[in-house]
Amino acid sequence: MIENNYFKIGKKEEIEDQVFLDIFKELGLNNKDIPIEGNVRQGMIGNTDVILLQGEFNDLIIESIRTKNKFRGQGNAANALDKIIESAEKRKITLKAKILPQEFKKGLNFDELRVFYEKRGFVFNEKNEGVRVPNNLLN
Repeated sequence: MIENNYFKIGKKEEIEDQVFLDIFKELGLNNKDIPIEGNVRQGMIGNTDVILLQGEFNDLIIESIRTKNKFRGQGNAANALDKIIESAEKRKITLKAKILPQEFKKGLNFDELRVFYEKRGFVFNEKNEGVRVPNNLLN
């Protein structure tokens, strides 16, 4: 079992799930990008660098969304997150994220990040772990 800061991640052998491979491919996070641990994909969505992980409960974890300084304030991170949400929504996949501002870099602060995710349907607990359940599962 691989662990990151806030979620346990399933074994590498469990990762070859076609639904998640399809999400990664749809988002452009495929062979040309860096598979960090088999179940992790890193790459660019537009001008935004994203790191996504397949969770152990059939969920997708947003590890990082970062836009270079010269492209900030143009909606690039919002566009990348919207594409991730759209792809997960089509496949009835729950999304998870944790608010971890980049303290040493310019960018959104804690409160701004929380609002950024909440505007897109994420609900946060006291540990600042956010979950977004697909709309088609709520109906």
